[in-house]
Amino acid sequence: MRVAVARLNHMKRSIFFFIALFVAASTLAQQPPEIRFHSVPDFLRLPPDLHLGEVVGVAVISGNMMLMPALPKVPRASSIDVDDSGAILGV
Repeated sequence: MRVAVARLNHMKRSIFFFIALFVAASTLAQQPPEIRFHSVPDFLRLPPDLHLGEVVGVAVISGNMMLMPALPKVPRASSIDVDDSGAILGV
């Protein structure tokens, strides 16, 4: 009988401790900072100075060459060279 009463008292103290801990933690908790944002009412519309062709690239595979219509036919890297003294030419 004494063991049951001791367990009951221990359980009551434990429950009281956890409730007190929860109340203390919730009262001492800080509020998170407010995140500021700017809502754009028509976000699907592009700005007037931006055209859809400037943001989309389409790769076309032609034989063993992959071409992108927005890029020049000859890659810029093919005109870059390094001379014997280490100077970069064609940039």
